[in-house]
Amino acid sequence: MNPSNPTQDSIMEVACQFFQSQLTDRHRTFLGDRYGLTPDTVDKFRIGFCPVGWNHEFFIHLMGFGFDPQDIENTGLFSVGPGWFSPMWRGRLMFPYLEGGNVRYFIGRETDETKDGKKDQPRGKYKKQLTKSEKRPNILAYEPIFGSDSVTPGEPVIVTEGITDAIITIQAGYSCISPVTTRFKKDHATRLVDLVQPCSKVVLLMDSEESQAGEWGAVDTGLELCRHGIIPFIGTIPRPEGVDKVDLNDFIREGGDVSDLITKAVLIELHPLAHLRKRELWKKSGERMATGMVRENNLKKYGPKTWTHTGPDLMEKTRIVERYIPPISHFTGFSNGTGPHPVYGSTTGHNLEVTGDLWRCYHKGREGGGNVLQWVAIHDLGLIREGEKLRGADFVKTINHCWEKYVPLDVKNGTENGTKNMERGPVS
Repeated sequence: MNPSNPTQDSIMEVACQFFQSQLTDRHRTFLGDRYGLTPDTVDKFRIGFCPVGWNHEFFIHLMGFGFDPQDIENTGLFSVGPGWFSPMWRGRLMFPYLEGGNVRYFIGRETDETKDGKKDQPRGKYKKQLTKSEKRPNILAYEPIFGSDSVTPGEPVIVTEGITDAIITIQAGYSCISPVTTRFKKDHATRLVDLVQPCSKVVLLMDSEESQAGEWGAVDTGLELCRHGIIPFIGTIPRPEGVDKVDLNDFIREGGDVSDLITKAVLIELHPLAHLRKRELWKKSGERMATGMVRENNLKKYGPKTWTHTGPDLMEKTRIVERYIPPISHFTGFSNGTGPHPVYGSTTGHNLEVTGDLWRCYHKGREGGGNVLQWVAIHDLGLIREGEKLRGADFVKTINHCWEKYVPLDVKNGTENGTKNMERGPVS
């Protein structure tokens, strides 16, 4: 659990109370009809609504409780620019993430009243609160794992894909957590392991869809848990013929038996997609080994290159990053073909295309594509948008990010590449 900030916690609590006060009977009816959430569940999870008309008024409302403007800005509840600020959401259903009973984070769900977003740009179905980053170092908000308060030691825990999937599963009487996408972020790994370690069984129940994006996400999450000594099970939600997608919320609303899914779930090592994913990893490992043998042979044949005291130049660093960065399928959840975009989601399941090492997006006007470096620059770092070229300072930042994140330490600092103790030396 991230360290608490009393001022941040207080502002988030006041904001949550405000959102709850704006939830109408019409909204409650929608939550019941669309997601099967009972009035008690809506209250328990403190679901609210951020109105359209409140712009400066919301900021003033928070100041009325004695909060400093800078502290309000630091919450990540507002988008701020030179001479302007605006709430992150206008006309959205608000789902708070509760951790230890405290409001830590918000995500807003689009409605027919939604008015936020920039002109000429599509609005996402879900919109998350701002969090701390290199671009926003002042922001105090962080994204916890949704549903963490439902986890009970000694009992099974379900891992599912969407926020309403998790809520209705908890409503049905089960412990459930969610990454609110197909897979957990890397910085959630430690917290995820700590959460599920005391549980009797971990069952991954992601969306059942034709593209298999949910199943691939389950496999990747499961393999990450395996690395920490936790062997999970993967369940399959039945999908009728001719239906593109069925999620856990759909299954439960239609009267499905979650306990049956838990019983029929198979160990990850028996899941066919897990075999394919491990085969990909083994192949990549073999390619790296072969590359290392070629490097060693070329070093003997042609003599060593040298790096300066500060390490390799940009060209050399780029070459090494391209060798160790994961394939594009690691980020998209599938290889060669079409499927749903893991960041934007998809109503059709076909708004992202992967061909070899390249990808292309067709999401509501966000056409663009490129290689894995461009994916990282867009979705991991937020440096550019789809359709923009990766160059200049943004390219350098992307290479440096991937160098630190994906290149093994022994490659960066070992004697084989001449950077140990920051001394000049040979490198392939």
